[in-house]
Parts: sequence; C-alpha cells; structure tokens
Amino acid sequence: MFALAGVLGPLIGGYLTDNFSWRAVFFVNIPLGFAGLVLVWRGYHEHFRRPATRMPLDVLGAVVLVVATVMLLLALSWGGHSYAWTSPLILGLFGATVVALALFVWIELRAPDPIVPLGVFRNNAIAVSAFGATVQSMGIFGAAVFIPLFVQGVIGANATVSGSIIAPMTITMLLASVLNGQLIARTGRYKPFALGGFAIGTLGLLVLSMMGANASYPALVLDMLFLGLGVGFVGPTLTLASQSAARTSQLGVVTSLLQFFRSVGNTVGTALFGSILTLRFAPEVRSALPGEFADAFGEPVVALTQSPQALVDPVAAESLRIALAEAMPGSSEVTDVVFDALRAGLAGSLHWVFLAAALVFASGLVATLFLREVPIVGMRRSARAPAPSPSDLARSGRTDSPPALTV
Repeated sequence: MFALAGVLGPLIGGYLTDNFSWRAVFFVNIPLGFAGLVLVWRGYHEHFRRPATRMPLDVLGAVVLVVATVMLLLALSWGGHSYAWTSPLILGLFGATVVALALFVWIELRAPDPIVPLGVFRNNAIAVSAFGATVQSMGIFGAAVFIPLFVQGVIGANATVSGSIIAPMTITMLLASVLNGQLIARTGRYKPFALGGFAIGTLGLLVLSMMGANASYPALVLDMLFLGLGVGFVGPTLTLASQSAARTSQLGVVTSLLQFFRSVGNTVGTALFGSILTLRFAPEVRSALPGEFADAFGEPVVALTQSPQALVDPVAAESLRIALAEAMPGSSEVTDVVFDALRAGLAGSLHWVFLAAALVFASGLVATLFLREVPIVGMRRSARAPAPSPSDLARSGRTDSPPALTV
C-alpha cells in the first residue's frame, strides 16, 4: 500500500497542480483523511489487557520535545533566507533548542514512564539503528523533495511529469525490501545489507549531485531506480536490527522510536536542504548571468530572480517577462538569457543540496560499521542462524532473548 501510494500520489498531485491549482493537492486529502478516520473508528477492533497499574503519561516531556523540534525547524527554515544566520533571532532559536533538549533529557531521566526511555540507547544496535534511521530519512526523503523541482525547473517538464519521477524509486524500494527480507532470512545476517544499502544510496546521491542543467530525464529515472535499491535495503534492516536486540517489553518503544527519528530526519532534512538551496541560488544565478545584463536590471527584476519560482510558476514567469521587457525594451534575447541563467542557477544550487544529502547518507554508512550484529533467533530452520551466545547478548546490551521473529 505504501508503494502504491508512493507511485499514484505524486502522479495525481502533479495532475491536480497542472489542471486545477497547487491548493488542490491539500484539499484532496480532506475526504481521504475523513474516510480513513471513519474506517479506523468503525472497522478496527483491538484486543488488549489493561495493565495492573497505570503510569502517568509523560506530557511534560512530550511538550518540551515538540518545542525543541519546532524551534530547530524555524531556525533552519528562516536562517539565510528571512534572517541572517548570525541574527539574534536565529542564534536565539538555536540556543533555545539546545536548552530545550537539555531540559528534555533532564525530564526523561526523572519521569516514571518517559516518552523516550534514554536507557535503550545503551544498546548498540538500537543506538546505531536510530542514528541510521535519522540520516537515511534526512538524506533520501529530504533530497526527494527537491528532485521534482529539478525535473520541473531544470529539465523543463510539467508538474505531472515531475511528480512521476519518484515512482521508479518507490517501486525499486519495494522490490529491494522484499529481496532484503529473503536474504536476511536465508543468511541470518543483517549488517552486510545495511552497509550495502547505505553505500548504494550514497553513490546514487553523488551521481545526482553531478547532474547539471543539461541532464536528461532518462538518466534521472535510472538514478532514481538506484536510490530506491539503497533505501529498500536500509530501512527494513534497521528496524529488524533494533527489534532483534531489544527486550520483549521494549519492542513497542523501540519500533516507535525509529519511526520518530525517521520523521525528525525527514522534517529537519527538508528544512536544512531548503536553506542550502536558498543560500546558493542567487550566487549561482549571478555567476551564470552575463555582466552586461545583470548591470542593467533594476530592483523588480532582481527580486524576481532571487528564487526559482519563475521556473515552476506560470504567474511568476509572466511577471518576470514583463519586468524584463520594461527593464530592457527592444532586447529580444534578454528573456532567454535570464531564464537560462535561472535554470543554471537552480541546477548549481541543487548540486550542493544533493551533495549534502550524500554526505548525510554516508554518515549512516560509517555508523553502521560499528553495529554489533547479534544473530537473529526464532527464524526458520532454513535460515541456519546460530543462536546468540551470552557474549553476543552482552555486547549488544540485550540481557534476555527477544521474541521469535520471522523475516
């Protein structure tokens, strides 16, 4: 279902943007969300046993964590764009984030039932998997936000085509996940597949960073297939590694923690890479623009070339054409020159975005090198996985046998 949504969602979103409005991609979620709400409310019946004693909910820890995350996202989103990086507001937001995170740690160490039990991070597999899940989400899904922008703004495709570019990555991600599970079930090992996935993803992002203004759509599709292969090997493997190393009572906490870190990586990565794009776009455009044109432009033209909106928004593009005609009347080639410079500037700034994503993904490869692999117990006999020894359990931080897992 995830793969199906990943293929159909961008296609439908692109079609709605081209034929209706970009606002339609938000409105369409209202009936779908309501249908999902009704389905879960009426159709899902859970069976559970209430615990003998109920621990108080860690509301304070949850609130402080949300505050810290929001302040970090605001600093990354506003820095270098709305405000200078050295402005009191941005520095204050970063400082407040550090203080809030320190307060969060203090609360979690004293809470009867913490929302994030910090003790689980003493377990090597859980700590490495949490870090890997964060950087995987930052690198891939953060960069994936800007890949359709590359297709639409640099290559010149419409929104429907740019939305389809994620489909090849989603399909190979699904196929690689299935293959990954089969390989782990037959070998009883998971570390080699996590290492391979991070290596493939890093290479794919490096190739993506080298695509310039003359990049072709087929080459980009091929790279998306490559990236999907890397993500498909990494994601399920990190979940399985952390679950297999956790105590039975920690399974729910560990699984939700990995999802939380993936969500944080997604949002932080998007904000961080958006800041890099904003920081590099104007200098890249200026370097691609002939000096005789740049010197003749007034404030209206300069303002419209500070962002790539003219490459993806017809209204912004028409406003730029009108401003160029007023700034340099009688010059027929000025519009083509400026729009070529905008495309080159967008390709140049996205180069730094994808390069940063590759470095982030590579840090997951380095971290996985330190993963202490514990053989998975409770698998099929065909897996021929040996039972973990006491020393294996001690090194991983696990002191009891995990629940039986079948890959």
